[in-house]
Order: sequence, then C-alpha cells, then structure tokens
Amino acid sequence: MNRRDFLAIGGASIASAGSLAALLTPSTALGQAAPGAVDFSLPTTSGRDRNLSQFRGKVVVLFYETRGTITQNQHVKDAMGVRFNRDRALANRFTLIAACNVAEYNSWPSQYFAREAITTVARSQRIELWLDWNRTLIQRLGLRDGTSNIVLVDKLGRIRERNWGRVADANVNALLDRMIALGNE
Repeated sequence: MNRRDFLAIGGASIASAGSLAALLTPSTALGQAAPGAVDFSLPTTSGRDRNLSQFRGKVVVLFYETRGTITQNQHVKDAMGVRFNRDRALANRFTLIAACNVAEYNSWPSQYFAREAITTVARSQRIELWLDWNRTLIQRLGLRDGTSNIVLVDKLGRIRERNWGRVADANVNALLDRMIALGNE
C-alpha cells in the first residue's frame, strides 16, 4: 500500500473495496448480524451508498476525520502502509474505509461545491471516500467531532476498539498488533 492509498482529502484518508462475494464468508452472509454488530450507510464519492455490513468477513479499519484533522494520525496510516507493503496477504484481510465528516458543508451551495471538490480529487487518486453529511457516525458509533477517529470493526461487524485524537507514537505498534490480532481471529 503506497502513500496514495493513504491520501487524506476532504476529511478522510483510506479507502479500499472488493467484490461482495470475495468479502463474505458463509457464516457472515448479509442479514446475519452478530450480536452487537453495527451497520450504517453513507454516500460515497463514487456516487453510490455503501453499507458497513457489505464488509462482514473482514476486519474493517475506519478512519473518520474532518478536513482539519486529516494529519493527526498520518503516522498510523504510514505505519499501516509499511506493514501492509511487507505482507500483502495481511493487507487482504482488512478493508480500509475513509469516512469524511463533512457536516459543516451540509447546506446549499456549500454541499455542492464540497462534494464536487472531494469527488474530483478522490477520482484523480482512484480512491473512494464515504461522506458523512449529518454526523451519522458520531451518533451511531460514538465517535468524537473535531478530531481524528480510528475504529476497528471485527469480522462479525462489532466495534472492537475506538480511538479518538492523535495516537501516541509509542502506542502505534500496539494498535497495529491489536488490529492484526483481529484479522487472525
């Protein structure tokens, strides 16, 4: 995974996807939510709505940021990139989602211009960003506004960890180890 994969634009930083069939295992088919599983739907820069439940069967690493907080955890994104570049099989166990908190632009004409600007850059970088116009993830996932949020969601769709603010340099490897442990479950 290169630096482009970790592009921080319009409030987010990582995006990847795959076919639904490749992401689901027989025990995690759509409609079979695990106890405590969370789900949400957001529009994306590709022009379609995406649901978290589409990625059951893989560990989801969600970065939720605003334009002003996209660099707070760049060191975490860079460390993930290093680990994923070393081990492509490891990288394939995860889905990385970049969700933009763009609620401050949720009025006309701001929303139009913000969507166009974010979409243009996302397309030029060949990434997909999820757009949160109504602070849906703050409400649904208990995230914090005005800071970088990192959420780890297990293969069954349950939140296993939430981090708010800048992850201390000394804690980055431990966070990545916990993430990898989830991928090995």
